Amino acid sequence: MGIFLAKINAVLRRTNNGCTHEDIHIEGLSLVENSMRLQFEEKIVDLSKNEYKVLKLLMSNCGKVITREELIEAL
Repeated sequence: MGIFLAKINAVLRRTNNGCTHEDIHIEGLSLVENSMRLQFEEKIVDLSKNEYKVLKLLMSNCGKVITREELIEAL
């Protein structure tokens, strides 16, 4: 049952579910949610899933200290 629920959660994470994506912008740096890209001025970098998760956590909590446990939980 646990494996089944994990697979369902994985599918739900990968689908849009009709939700709108919100990009995060900080001083010219943009994290684009629907394409998992980081953009600064004219430069665009494709991110891995884990890179995206870490950057989203850090940019969403700009100016705050993030603990190791919070980083591990986000991954």
